[in-house]
Amino acid sequence: MQTYAVSFLCLLFASTGFAQMKKVEGFIFEASTNKPIEYAEITILNRMGGVYSDAKGYFSLQQNFNPRDTLVISALGYIQQKIILQEIELPLKIYLKEEIIEEISVRGKRTKIVKYKVGDLRNTNGSFLSNKIRYFNRSKITFINYIPNIKNKKGFIESIYIKLHKKNNLFLKDVATGAKIYYKSPNRIKIRIRCLSANKDLEPEKDLSKQEMIFEITSFKNQWIDISKYNIPFPENGAFVGMEILEVIGEDGMGNVSMPYFEVRESDKPAYIFGGGKWSLQKKRATFLGAEVSLEK
Repeated sequence: MQTYAVSFLCLLFASTGFAQMKKVEGFIFEASTNKPIEYAEITILNRMGGVYSDAKGYFSLQQNFNPRDTLVISALGYIQQKIILQEIELPLKIYLKEEIIEEISVRGKRTKIVKYKVGDLRNTNGSFLSNKIRYFNRSKITFINYIPNIKNKKGFIESIYIKLHKKNNLFLKDVATGAKIYYKSPNRIKIRIRCLSANKDLEPEKDLSKQEMIFEITSFKNQWIDISKYNIPFPENGAFVGMEILEVIGEDGMGNVSMPYFEVRESDKPAYIFGGGKWSLQKKRATFLGAEVSLEK
């Protein structure tokens, strides 16, 4: 009985100490080379929002943690890792193993190709995904939409079509006067393009590239982004393509800067977001609208 009582008290004190934990920090490295991994995403399973590792692999995630929470570490080209918070020691040092990706096709010089624009490319206004739920708490969310392969032939993804808008309705209230203090519109943003294969049920499966496709956007309008140099294959059953915003930067740095709007529209094609360590289906909502692909003639 005495042994059980001591064990219970130890568990109680451990749980009480853990309940006060509000910050998890550490470093993300490649398992084979010990090099730091930049832009690895660190989230809590089944919770929206998270952080990215910096150029040194460092991250700091601040939330109200529960000892049963699971930390999810994801990085392009690496096997996802999950860690129960109750089992960690800080600061964390996490080593990710490279994910085996099928050999990427090389463009044949003699292969005849035809370029097609696929997806929803209409120029109607649609509606907007409010920036009130984004970036105010530094949420990191990836949006991807399914792009069908209209000819069922192998090819490459040449460019992607995005719709971003600078409209801003994010504000704070002045405590003394109650006046609205609007966040500044961004000067530029840094985005990462994602391309994933689709399984037989049209669900996102594996990344089609191990290379990071990171771009800086300074013009907030409908636009094409050329990714042809990355040789991203376009499978016969189509692919998921999309983007995530990594940084939102104003003239004076980060500060009180709002996130741009994504244009959204009802769609009969599957659309997913990545948050809380998993992909979640978005019913009738598409935030990424098209791609240009080259297919064998």
